[in-house]
Amino acid sequence: MARVYNIKYTPNHPIDGSATAMIKTRDKDVLDLVNAETTETGSGPLFEVSETRRRFGLRPRGVLLGVKDSTYGTITKRRFVAIVKPSRWNQISLGATFTINNQTWTVIRKEAEEVGK
Repeated sequence: MARVYNIKYTPNHPIDGSATAMIKTRDKDVLDLVNAETTETGSGPLFEVSETRRRFGLRPRGVLLGVKDSTYGTITKRRFVAIVKPSRWNQISLGATFTINNQTWTVIRKEAEEVGK
């Protein structure tokens, strides 16, 4: 069974008076790679991360990565990666690439943070 990590996330605006939040992930290695730093783990207010736009809670800022088929240029795989700091989100541009498990993933969309009620 994969380990679950609580990752320290810095929201754009304080949430319920807290300057940090914790989000859960099993992909800490991928977060470390895309965030270009070792993400902090710890404890603190843990926010539900909405998996769809219909659910409420914290939808963290992040990037949608895709693997492109070299023959046709179509996207064969997708994955969302949360970006824990606003400054890093601003540094990543569309079309940037990351190598994850010997596959090249391309940034196909950047998604801004949303906080639901």
